[in-house]
Amino acid sequence: MVLQFDMGARWRGFLEEVCHESIATFSLLWPEEQGLEVRYGDLQAYDPDFAADVLLHPGLSLDAARQTLKALLQDLGVDADAELRLIELPLDHRFVLREIRNKHISPLIAIEGIVAKITSVRPMITIATFRCICGYDTVLEQLDESKMTTPLMCEIHEGGCGREDRKTRFTIVHEDSAHLDTQTVEIQELPEKVKSGQSAEVMQCYLQGDMAGVLSPGNRVVLNGRLFRRAQRKGGRDTPIFDLIFKCHSFERKNIPLEEVTISDEEKEMIVNYSKREDLESLLVNSIAPSIFGHYAIKRSLVLQLFGGVSRINSDGTRARGDIHILLMGDPGVAKSQLLNYMVALAPRGQFASGMSTSGAGLTAAAVQHSDGGWTVEAGALPLADMGLACIDEFDKMGEQDRSAMHEAMEQQKISIHKATVHTTMRTRCAILAAANPSDGKFIHPEVDKKSRPYTQQIMLTKPLLTRFDCIWMMLDKPEKDDDRRIGMHIAKYRQTGTPEWLIDEGIAPAPTSEDVAKGIIDGSELIEPDLFQKYVAYAKKFIHPTLTDAARELIVDYYVKTRTEGGGINESGSVYTDGKKFGTESGLDSFDSVPITARSIESLVRLAEAHARTRLSDDVEIVDANLAIATFDVWRYELMGGDYDETSMVSGKTTTKRNQEHRIVSYIIQQYQNTDQTVKLFSILNEMEKHNISKTQVEGILDSLCNGGTLFRPLSNRNEYQPT
Repeated sequence: MVLQFDMGARWRGFLEEVCHESIATFSLLWPEEQGLEVRYGDLQAYDPDFAADVLLHPGLSLDAARQTLKALLQDLGVDADAELRLIELPLDHRFVLREIRNKHISPLIAIEGIVAKITSVRPMITIATFRCICGYDTVLEQLDESKMTTPLMCEIHEGGCGREDRKTRFTIVHEDSAHLDTQTVEIQELPEKVKSGQSAEVMQCYLQGDMAGVLSPGNRVVLNGRLFRRAQRKGGRDTPIFDLIFKCHSFERKNIPLEEVTISDEEKEMIVNYSKREDLESLLVNSIAPSIFGHYAIKRSLVLQLFGGVSRINSDGTRARGDIHILLMGDPGVAKSQLLNYMVALAPRGQFASGMSTSGAGLTAAAVQHSDGGWTVEAGALPLADMGLACIDEFDKMGEQDRSAMHEAMEQQKISIHKATVHTTMRTRCAILAAANPSDGKFIHPEVDKKSRPYTQQIMLTKPLLTRFDCIWMMLDKPEKDDDRRIGMHIAKYRQTGTPEWLIDEGIAPAPTSEDVAKGIIDGSELIEPDLFQKYVAYAKKFIHPTLTDAARELIVDYYVKTRTEGGGINESGSVYTDGKKFGTESGLDSFDSVPITARSIESLVRLAEAHARTRLSDDVEIVDANLAIATFDVWRYELMGGDYDETSMVSGKTTTKRNQEHRIVSYIIQQYQNTDQTVKLFSILNEMEKHNISKTQVEGILDSLCNGGTLFRPLSNRNEYQPT
């Protein structure tokens, strides 16, 4: 152990020789900066024995460091009582929360976690001055954050009156006391470190000085500091059971995505070799949920979602997200939940939530009031999945108010919180994979039942929320003899490859490892085992940031313009924006308000193309990437609404044909009413609409709908006459 009188000299030698430039810079930043950060590796390289002693006896050593730093700053003409903060502690002093024990009380340690809850910043008195009614002041240092230490008596030998505390009254003199900003932060164990079936460990931490008020819920941090004990209270009395509280000395924010995934040189070489293979696409797709048969196009989009596009900040300060949002709409029993569970385990940062048991606050954030009246912000699933993947099952079962909180989180990728006295913003830079079921139990194909609604109207989701998704996949349960046999054989075969759970529980058989997942599956197709797949994704997202080539950009823009042109609409001059077609054709495919694709789709195509370039570890988005993005985009649009995909139909819930029919009926009634200034009779409307092949039943249904919606008016005196409102 280094003797106490020798500590100051050792710190002075280290600071003068190694940190003289940092101290000079720090002297210019005081008092905006109140702590000087020093890497532990630098101290260890300078004096290994002293560095080891600092970890074992941090109390005395860091006090000596503060005094030495204060003296050096005074030599530079700055009177500053600054803290010297050690960062980047060695790995043998870094622990996960569930490993913390009583033996870790004394040394300086580091804990890694995610900020789950924060309180408001409040001043805490560290050195209190108490004034007796006789006028004598007693100064006491406050060592326990949980309670105030007060004088027992006004000491007579120090100049006081000698009265005990119950015979006098002490008041705090704040002007002569020392205060420090303090914040309580609850750290939660990293999601990827939580073992299956266990809940995440949490720990309360105290941040003081300029460290208070910096962290936000959802931040991934490494906190360096010391543990101390606090007795649990029951019935107003202390119990022999103690809570462990962490007093933070310094912290390191982990803002770089996926840096917690370590990749060896051998694994890096394997990843690079995979990226050069011609069958890379099938290799990656087959590695997604191999136990689930088929769904090739959907799995391909899930691969792209894992890799994601590139987020960018524009010159005007706006942000373009790179994360890809996907919605799975399907009948019961088509493996939607299985896909979500597999993806949340495969993603380097994954969070799973169910819409039936999750409120809007559970997804975004909640403000919770303490017993002392203060407020705490608790992060929901989306902030906790920052820089990762959030899987939300039963997305349609959420309440309407809860779903409304998703709009900002999905597009702007942030959450603005204004609850009680809390006003803050949290980041939700995560991809969202959601699953929804039809409201009627099973989807009804519009071609089978002409009265059925479009697929997007058969789920309980608002239309603006649907437009936030880059891909919307239909997963229908269609009885087909050949496919049913292949699916049945696959499920029966795959089920037998698993190890019985009771053998694992009894210790008779080992649990399957990640390497075993890729063995003997799907007719011997080669797969990438999950751990390596996760590192592949982490490596690509960390080091590969592709940009569009001119050829790829031109291809995407041409696709956008061509789709807009073929779908109909109005051009700049006001004429019909179609290839020679005009509104009013009997096909019913074109309409004055038909919007087959919007500008938001361009961003989706760019994200998909960038993600595919990342799978190839390419810094350039080339034509092959743009073509695959367009193919993926075309497939889900065709499966969702056939060849007549129309954004207006998805938003309004009405097909182009029905909107055309409504437009004709309303236009005819308005024209007749303006010409005659009289209500228009039903038989006149039926005769006119018969020319356009609109049946009596369709006309009557549309008229009822328009009257209920307030577009038309039907006099009480004659229910077979109509006029515009």
